[in-house]
Amino acid sequence: MRSREAWRSFLERRYSPRLHMSLILAASGFVSMVVSWAMLAGGVDSMLVRYPVAISFSYGMFLLGVWIWLQLMGLREGLGILDGPSGDVGGYNTGRIVTDARGGGGTFDGGGASTAWAESESAVPARIVSASPRSGSGSGSGFSFDLDGDGLVLVLLALALVAAVFFCSGYLVFYAPDVLAEAAFGAALTGTLAKTAAKQSRDGWVSGVVRKTWWPYAVILVLALAFAGFAAHHFPQAKTFKQAVAMAAQPKER
Repeated sequence: MRSREAWRSFLERRYSPRLHMSLILAASGFVSMVVSWAMLAGGVDSMLVRYPVAISFSYGMFLLGVWIWLQLMGLREGLGILDGPSGDVGGYNTGRIVTDARGGGGTFDGGGASTAWAESESAVPARIVSASPRSGSGSGSGFSFDLDGDGLVLVLLALALVAAVFFCSGYLVFYAPDVLAEAAFGAALTGTLAKTAAKQSRDGWVSGVVRKTWWPYAVILVLALAFAGFAAHHFPQAKTFKQAVAMAAQPKER
């Protein structure tokens, strides 16, 4: 009896699941960027409105990307054609491997990618401390932190959000064999079960992938809402991530 672990081993041997996941996440991030930009161009200035919508579209694109991956790998639901280990998966025969007939199978080829979760202009400035001359008659000048309480909180929220994006993206890439094996396993069951059982597990691969991936997106959503809400209250003129951080990092007027 083949298990999810068997699918995981097969995918790691034959394909590059981490590269594939990187490309899926890149598409997911690109969609979030485009959606947020389009809403901003359409007059939706509030980050509290744009960010949840953009992240929701991003997760939808992620699931669509996994579905496309299943198609390109030959894991077509309902046909019993599986580009995976032949034999039994969960007690059901999976048929023969179609990649051998294809002469290699369809793999994604290309360089690595990173996920862009916010607007294209929303990189945190490399220097968040203000450069202000030291008072006094001395000739030296230097850098000093000149953030008030609200500015400091916003900058910390921005750093937390950026860190969460990198951590969650890295997590999904690292565990890509497990996530994609879950999708393949669910597609295998959907494609090979009897009609009644297949109807009951039609979305089996979707629920399996969601169980493994919902929380990274939820973490990013919560932090994005915290950042956007704080910025809307304390820096209402800011329309983007970059503008909010720039306003927070400006030196206080004396």
